Amino acid sequence: QKYILAAYYFKNFGNTFPNSEFREEADFMVAYANYELSPTYRLDQTYTQKAIDGFQLFVNTYPNSAKVSECIQLIDDCRLKLEQKAFAEAQLYFNLKQYQSATHSFENLLQTFPDTDQAEDVRYLMTKAAYLLAINSVYDKQEERFASVMERSDKFFAKHPKSKYRKEVRTIRNNSNKKLKEIIND
Repeated sequence: QKYILAAYYFKNFGNTFPNSEFREEADFMVAYANYELSPTYRLDQTYTQKAIDGFQLFVNTYPNSAKVSECIQLIDDCRLKLEQKAFAEAQLYFNLKQYQSATHSFENLLQTFPDTDQAEDVRYLMTKAAYLLAINSVYDKQEERFASVMERSDKFFAKHPKSKYRKEVRTIRNNSNKKLKEIIND
């Protein structure tokens, strides 16, 4: 509650006194108050996004400020929280056996956070979700979906040749290839 008021008052101060020597500090504090309001990654991330936007605006407005490096670190912290949330959401779809949604969520995670430390896990789960989707699909969609598994497994091996998941992904790929040949020959 007090951070909501702090953000309001600092923003109000900056708008009321645009030429004040304290304007830079007030602008930083608006973003910092939103950072403090940012909850755990499992909850709504509106304040996290507000904090990122505020810190980025601060960096753009005051590029020579002593607080720029702190802003960049805080932005990184916020982005990590958003990344954790995206991974948890995709994993929830996977656990609920909503494999198509899981695949799309994992793809979005990799697009939004291409440098994620979890890229290997994400690509593995995407490949596994695509495989489980293909197995559980109606016959008319299986050819397309097993072909998708083949593509995903190829991308996985290209990016993570020494992965701890390589044995399982190779099995998934071999099973998919076998099913694909059966479908084509049928």
